[in-house]
Amino acid sequence: MQKEILKHRLATMSLNDMKSDETKKDQSLDLQRRIAEDQTYFQEQEQRLASKKVEEDEVQSILVKQGDERSNKFQVEKHNELEADKRSAQMVKEEEDEFQRYADAVIDLAKQRGRPIGPLVKAKNAGAGGGSGPIFEGKSNLRPSYQAK
Repeated sequence: MQKEILKHRLATMSLNDMKSDETKKDQSLDLQRRIAEDQTYFQEQEQRLASKKVEEDEVQSILVKQGDERSNKFQVEKHNELEADKRSAQMVKEEEDEFQRYADAVIDLAKQRGRPIGPLVKAKNAGAGGGSGPIFEGKSNLRPSYQAK
């Protein structure tokens, strides 16, 4: 009976060792499978992040380009507006000079003929608008009949 017990014990121990070895092998294979899955997952995440970064960089460059274009457009418009204002001011100055020459000729002619020149002198005053207020230095040298605050 002792031999049978010993035989049974040895058989059970070898069976347990085989089960243990098989379990270890299964666990090792499972671990390797999980490691491979983790590596592929992390690679996919890195690729996703890289593509997202590339996309964000493209969007950022587009936004910077649009901002530069908008800024350049604004500067060009401002420059054109300033140039138009300069041309307008030059034309107003030329017209004012021409009017002053004409008014001087008319006043001289009125003096020679003995006519009253008071209204002509008032009309000759510089500035458009015909008022008695101060001349607004700026775009049109307007002389309003009141002073705005």
